[in-house]
Amino acid sequence: MFCNFSFIKRKDCPIPRCEGKVKILAVVGLPEETFRSAAATVKASLVFLKRFTKKDQKAWDAAWTAARAAHDATFDAERDALCATYAPGIVSGDDKKVADILTKLTALGVKRIPPACFFVYAPRRSGCTPEEAPKG
Repeated sequence: MFCNFSFIKRKDCPIPRCEGKVKILAVVGLPEETFRSAAATVKASLVFLKRFTKKDQKAWDAAWTAARAAHDATFDAERDALCATYAPGIVSGDDKKVADILTKLTALGVKRIPPACFFVYAPRRSGCTPEEAPKG
């Protein structure tokens, strides 16, 4: 598997699709000289993975479900509080003129509806994509 950080954001990158399906056995960093003869200046790593057994998959699913049950409410509340605290500064860039314009627009009845915060669901199971996620 070859991947770089900019590639991870692409839909066809294999890294996110591996989560919850494989164990990482090793990550081996290759020396920078490895591809020098090809005039490439890259720092590459090899990732060795092993597909989950059925037992591993059950253990992963149970751990994921338990972690979500134990932590989601707390994390959601903390995230919402941080969003409420920092959103005005993020929107205005902490620029007083922009903040004043936004205040005047609000007084005129213009509503700003920011995108909802979201979090990542466990991969590969029903209810795991934002489209399949439980609402509310």
